Amino acid sequence: MSDDAPYEEEINKLVAEHGAVPPPYVTFPDIHPFEISWRIGSGESYLMMYSAWSAKEGMGEAQWIEYFRKFPPPPIWLTWAIDCIWSVAEKVEENIGENSDDDHDEFNLDPLEFDYWCYFRRTAALGFGTESDCKRAWEENRERRKKKWEAWRVRDGYSQNILMPVGIKYIVCFSRNYLLRNRAPYQRNAKTNQ
Repeated sequence: MSDDAPYEEEINKLVAEHGAVPPPYVTFPDIHPFEISWRIGSGESYLMMYSAWSAKEGMGEAQWIEYFRKFPPPPIWLTWAIDCIWSVAEKVEENIGENSDDDHDEFNLDPLEFDYWCYFRRTAALGFGTESDCKRAWEENRERRKKKWEAWRVRDGYSQNILMPVGIKYIVCFSRNYLLRNRAPYQRNAKTNQ
C-alpha cells in the first residue's frame, strides 16, 4: 500500500482541477505557517495529503521552481517554498546532527530567526520574492499576533499573558492575580471534602 493511498481520491481531484496539488497557502490562505491548524484537523490532513503527493512526485529543484511559478508563494510562505526547492531543513540536520542541543543552529522557517540570505538571493532572481518582503511579512504578522494576544489578555482580565508566543515556542506564565483568583474555590472544595 502506498503512502498516498488514503488520499488518492483527493489528490486525483486536485491534480485534475489544478494540474498539481496546490500548496497549503492556496487552500488555506489565512493560516500562518506556524498556526496550530497545521497540526490538527483539516490543516493537518491537507499537509499529510500534500506530503504524500510531493513524495510520490519526487520533484527536483527545476520541478519545484516550475511548481512555485504556477503557485507563487506569498511573502510569509517564502521560507517554506525555499525549503521545498532546496531542502534546507535536511541540509541543516545533516550539518548539526539530529541530537544537537544547540538551539541556535535549529532549522526554523522564521526568517528573523534563521539565516536565509543566500536563498533569498535565488528567490529574488526567480521572481518569487525578496528577503525584505518576507521579513516584513513576518514582522507584521508578529505585530498582529501581539495585538491579538494583548486584546485577549485584556478581555479576560489577566495582568500577564497566560501564553506568550516566542517564535514557535511558548512560555507558560501564570499571573499572580490569576492564581490567587482561582485558588480559593479549590481550597474550599478540599476543606469540605476532608
